[in-house]
Amino acid sequence: MIVLVAIQPARGERVAGVGRAMVAADGRGGVPSAPPPPYSSSMNLDALKLINTPDDLPANLDEVPDDAYITTTVFAHLAEIKPESFRSMKVRSDKNHREGTSRPGDIPFTDEKIGNSPVWPMGVYRTWMKNRPGKGVGGGRPVGTKVAKKPQPPKRLELPAKCPHCDHEITGEDVLRQKQAAEAQA
Repeated sequence: MIVLVAIQPARGERVAGVGRAMVAADGRGGVPSAPPPPYSSSMNLDALKLINTPDDLPANLDEVPDDAYITTTVFAHLAEIKPESFRSMKVRSDKNHREGTSRPGDIPFTDEKIGNSPVWPMGVYRTWMKNRPGKGVGGGRPVGTKVAKKPQPPKRLELPAKCPHCDHEITGEDVLRQKQAAEAQA
């Protein structure tokens, strides 16, 4: 469980937005020795709705408001991606965003953070999921685009031929006997 602790700026220090904030990883209290990074000025601490773990999600996802923030763990859970894979995808997506080569399906860029952890509004997740491309490799051809195979002529064997396994000479009579035996069994 993440506990948000709001820190007031030091006397005489002027900070734009909501001041400074930090995240304690557990409920034990204590303050990290390093000062936390400043909050993005667009976040409002008083009205912050954070869904930190998949256990915090309601059974009906429609109950989660679009302005509620979700963490990487929740984002990965909702997208049915392993958290490690999600982090790798995010690194690659951030690189694509920086280079201006964004692709469909890239994890949405966010500059919203709680401590060093990125968070996304639930509305951003919903938009991403709605526009996300299909499964990709292994998904097969799109429906209706199946290419018909050209009929192949039957394979022909010039007789007599040598069996590659036992060096027996195969004749036309051998082929006829085998065909008759197969028809008799059927």
